[in-house]
Amino acid sequence: MLRRRAAKLASPLLNTWQRSRAVTSGPGGGSTVPSPLATSAKIFGAANLLGLGVSLATGSHYHLDLLGTGAFTLAAIATAGSDPRQRVSAAAVGIWSAKLAAFLVYRVCHLTHDARLDDTLASASGGLG
Repeated sequence: MLRRRAAKLASPLLNTWQRSRAVTSGPGGGSTVPSPLATSAKIFGAANLLGLGVSLATGSHYHLDLLGTGAFTLAAIATAGSDPRQRVSAAAVGIWSAKLAAFLVYRVCHLTHDARLDDTLASASGGLG
């Protein structure tokens, strides 16, 4: 009886896993869709490079909160998936990160000086780190 209950509870999870494997596996067994981790890494890498470029060019770091937190919004959109639960989760992360990015930009615009990263970003090597 316990085995039947466990199988009944695990069945939807197994079906979801099997459907996702069928979608992502190509004819040779290789993945035809980039993994969400690789997609997110590309987005965060691009945001960090953009932030570094702007910081080195302008000597300012006011944009870092917007780019860093905004990257979560882009990653959530890019990795939303097709399952409704994945889309709801991605929407929640996207809304949270967009709200946080907007607040951080609002705060830095009103403070006109954000001392949190002054020591770290005082040099190019600190900014690169």
